[in-house]
Amino acid sequence: MRNGAVCQPRRPSQPRQPIRPMRPIKPIKPIKPIKPIKPIKPNKPNKPSHRRRGAR
Repeated sequence: MRNGAVCQPRRPSQPRQPIRPMRPIKPIKPIKPIKPIKPIKPNKPNKPSHRRRGAR
């Protein structure tokens, strides 16, 4: 009976460990897409330049 009571508190402690490393992994993903957002800005002014050519 003593062993059964000791195993119960140990089980919830194990899943808590993998949950901690998962939290810092999530914020790392949004940091990557922030880099390609910079080159997207200069592409926007290039689009209206093509429209002017078609109007001529």
